[in-house]
Amino acid sequence: MRCHTWLKIMACSAALMCLGATDPLTVELPELDEMKGMETSWAAQKMAMNGVPMSIKTFTSRRSAEKVLAYYEREWRESGLTPRREGYGKYQTLGAGDDDVFFSVQVRDHRGGSEGRITVSRKVDDPSRETAFPLPQRTQTVSKIDSLDAGTRAESIVAYAPGSPLQNEEWFRRELERQGWAFDHYANESDAAQKVLAFARDAELCQLTLVPDQPGYRGKTMLLIHWVKGGS
Repeated sequence: MRCHTWLKIMACSAALMCLGATDPLTVELPELDEMKGMETSWAAQKMAMNGVPMSIKTFTSRRSAEKVLAYYEREWRESGLTPRREGYGKYQTLGAGDDDVFFSVQVRDHRGGSEGRITVSRKVDDPSRETAFPLPQRTQTVSKIDSLDAGTRAESIVAYAPGSPLQNEEWFRRELERQGWAFDHYANESDAAQKVLAFARDAELCQLTLVPDQPGYRGKTMLLIHWVKGGS
């Protein structure tokens, strides 16, 4: 990693320390230098997983996965970081970070070269899955992903709520209507075991999927919620 880039990262880390609690989608994250010959594209320039700000780039390279890992391993060591390798199936992952920012490169060999992704994330002391979207009492939220794409904010939630899909459908239709949402249509057959419902409120859209009887969650319904909130 070149010196000027590392100075930018250190400056970004110092700024993050001053931010405190803030909108995770407004946090500026550093970018890693790209290895020569890499072709990259943004998968998610502004997102947050359970309140943790992050950005993700996908890449392809004519170099092997081992050469990509060796490049970043060398660059990070020269910058004073301590890289660590791990393997997940066909993918190899290299990660390193300081007290505020974490970097990772996940890569595999592909078609005479390699492909993978680069992730940069900010470390937070108290990750949060809290959401403003209405949920039934005793709902367990497993994950929440916030995103900002072309000025449009969205939130995706995975959660488990007590009761059957039918009971949850009745609750959501009643509660969302109370909050100004209008039921738009079923995105699949209305009598299917797995229900997919669409709602709208002004410029906002919501797709709600209700999935019954998931392993380990007997007597509960899996909620898959995608909430498009509109402009930032």
